[in-house]
Amino acid sequence: MQTTDPFAAEMLRASATGLADLASERLVQNLGLENPALGMLPRRAWKKQFEELLTDLAQALEEGRQDSFLNKVEWFQTAFAARDFPESDLIASLECLGEILSDELPETTGMGAVKLIERALESLRTAIPEVPPILDMKKEHGALAARYMTALLEGNRGLATQLVLDPVRSGALTIRDALLHVCEPAQREIGRMWHLNEISISDEHAVSATTIRVISQIMTFAPSVEPTGKTVLAASIGDDSHDIGLRLVSELFELDGWKVIFLGSRLPPDDFAWAAKEFVPDLALLSAATDAHRSNVNKAITLAREVHPELAVLIGGPGFESKEAPWTSSGASACGVRTADAVQVGRELVGLPAKS
Repeated sequence: MQTTDPFAAEMLRASATGLADLASERLVQNLGLENPALGMLPRRAWKKQFEELLTDLAQALEEGRQDSFLNKVEWFQTAFAARDFPESDLIASLECLGEILSDELPETTGMGAVKLIERALESLRTAIPEVPPILDMKKEHGALAARYMTALLEGNRGLATQLVLDPVRSGALTIRDALLHVCEPAQREIGRMWHLNEISISDEHAVSATTIRVISQIMTFAPSVEPTGKTVLAASIGDDSHDIGLRLVSELFELDGWKVIFLGSRLPPDDFAWAAKEFVPDLALLSAATDAHRSNVNKAITLAREVHPELAVLIGGPGFESKEAPWTSSGASACGVRTADAVQVGRELVGLPAKS
């Protein structure tokens, strides 16, 4: 683990909009993309990317983890290749960002950020990494998951819904298996396909909306279970708009007899703390879709613990999947368990006996 630099991280976050604006202006000029017919479109597109890079750069400096920023650059490298964007443009953007940081930030503050950008540029010399499929038809219910996903991509929402609900209704497929072995792998595969430009963002949105609908309909078949007497509070924090995985995990807790208070996505950290005080849950479920979302999760835990010190917290999501992710400093009680194991870990955290 490298040395942390929270001051530089805070400065990058506070200046991200202005720095991204300067970097996008310079890059558009350098690449010769200024075109009256396009107006401000190129600058706006690059500015958004620069803001994203600066957020991840700040997170890496705050935590002292170079790998988190390098992983993000690798993500961009794969996405550029999938869309036939010149990798030279990605290289030029990083070089431009390094120049802007050198020009605009005090040397002692910007040095770590610039060096990390240089490290990222070196990493681009390696081969473009492969992103293997997530959905495996050889796994349990994998064939059904593939048919379900195909129906979704074909825009046949009725068929997709029927493929899952009919076997649940007949008892051939348990609710738990429908959630874990059909909905989850299909949704994760959709995310991979969008990253690789195999589907559009509109396709991804349509599929996600249907998956939420299907999950809700699956739960109408949930049997009555003996209440555990425990309450779980679930949310995605800050600007994190991803909550399907969190929703799925919440449903598993409901199947186990927990009272579930699902707050959804984009919840400000202080509002999560208010909910922790208002509902006094036994357990909180918090997720981070990317490395950059960890900061808000940490803030939410800190604020919630001020009003509810005994609150057990289970965190997860792609932002905490890396083995190096410093989740222990977040104040969480446990992290990164598989979706299938979340309920069992939650039980352990609140003192419930293991379920056979």
